[in-house]
Amino acid sequence: MSALKYNIFKAIDFLIKVESGPDKGRVYRLLPPQVTLGRDPSTCQIVLGDAKVSRQQCTIKFKDNVICEDLSTRKTTLVNGHPCRRTILKPGDRISFGDTSLVFETRSKAQPTPELGGQTQPTEEARNKSEGRKKFRLFLIAIIALFGVVLALQQENSAPPSENLATQEDLNKQIEASRERASLLRDSREEKIKLNDKKYLYSVEKHFISGFRDFQNGRYGRALDSFGTTIATDQTHARAQQYAKSARKKQGDLIDTHLRDGEKYKNKMMFNRCAAEYEKALVLITNVNSKRYDLAKAQLTECRLLKTGGYQ
Repeated sequence: MSALKYNIFKAIDFLIKVESGPDKGRVYRLLPPQVTLGRDPSTCQIVLGDAKVSRQQCTIKFKDNVICEDLSTRKTTLVNGHPCRRTILKPGDRISFGDTSLVFETRSKAQPTPELGGQTQPTEEARNKSEGRKKFRLFLIAIIALFGVVLALQQENSAPPSENLATQEDLNKQIEASRERASLLRDSREEKIKLNDKKYLYSVEKHFISGFRDFQNGRYGRALDSFGTTIATDQTHARAQQYAKSARKKQGDLIDTHLRDGEKYKNKMMFNRCAAEYEKALVLITNVNSKRYDLAKAQLTECRLLKTGGYQ
């Protein structure tokens, strides 16, 4: 840009006036070296509210002339009704896209500038004034906030203590309510314990009764199993311990009876009866490592051999 052109740009205000569209009536000042128009506030200096406008619609550059370049992907920017690529703008030219129509104007800086209705690029003096107003507003907001904090503290300190503290009557009510809740919890816990005890006692007695019935019917081995389960569940069950002791003695006596009868039938050469008695003894003997078990097994083998003539 030549020095002559630069001085001319400094002496003239370049304006864009919106004649139609959502931003109708707004006037924007254009400042070198370029201004971009569109919907994207992050990349455009002049942001338009027309939904049909591209995010970056066009740019106006200040070189040796003022040039309008179309940035839209569909090339929708028109200057005086003609497609715009790189068009030199003259005062009074109309730029249009979407529902928006703009007029490019120039004005000497010596003349009064109309009130601007949109986003512009402010001068240095305007920026300084704006910064001063912002600082004053921040200072005023800080003073108001400080005054609010002081007022809140005064109200808190002036509040009567009785508003924050419970009365003696309230405390008594809270204590009584807490005691009632504790009592209900204790009752509930005791009921659960009693219920569990009932289930526990029912299980224990069930095994004992089953063992007692087997004991009465002479099924001492099964009775010992039931009594053993009862004692394992409740080691203080005296009746189960007493009957288990009796069942073991009676079972031992019954085993001895079968062993004696087996010997008796063997001597009488009644080998079928002999083998049957020793088989009964083996069923009743639970300890396979005992001497009784070895004796019954050996006698059973002998009776079977005698039965088949193995004695000849």
